[in-house]
Amino acid sequence: MIYIIVGNRKKHDKLKQILTGKIYKNHKQGKDKSYYDKFFQTKVTKYTRWHILIFQIWLWGFLLGFPSYIGYMMGYEFTQTGYALVSLSIFVTLFVWRGIWDCGKKHWYFQEIFDSVDFTNDESIYENVDDKRIFVIEEKIAEARMNSDIEKVTECRQNIKKIAKKGKISDSTMQYIKDKYYYLNID
Repeated sequence: MIYIIVGNRKKHDKLKQILTGKIYKNHKQGKDKSYYDKFFQTKVTKYTRWHILIFQIWLWGFLLGFPSYIGYMMGYEFTQTGYALVSLSIFVTLFVWRGIWDCGKKHWYFQEIFDSVDFTNDESIYENVDDKRIFVIEEKIAEARMNSDIEKVTECRQNIKKIAKKGKISDSTMQYIKDKYYYLNID
């Protein structure tokens, strides 16, 4: 094995970096950038390729496996007892799938991996800066409605009105605001 010494840390050669994803021999996950983090210019994460692989197996196993499982189970002629057994097996499958999610959420960072692909408020999907602010405020309105906080809803609506009048928003967002918040008299 070839190691390159950088400061007081041993560095893997290029081939080992590509295969393992670890740049240093004593790689600290979540603190050191991996080879792929540097290559793709992403931030340091605490989950590894193994965690992502487990998440992908869980996700695609259900998305592809469950419909084919249902089709297989329902492809036969059943009696009343057969239907009960199929229903029970489907229930057990969903229960196990949910249990794997809970275990993965606790031990294998499933929730963080799932959240990392959420581009709901990503800057690149908005034309102007204030477009994002509008939709973040709408999320706050939804949360305030769930908590029955009418003052917060009113405050957020006034913030939307101020942004619509003085902010830089795209034409599509302005039309959306005019349609949804017609009672705010935004012209």
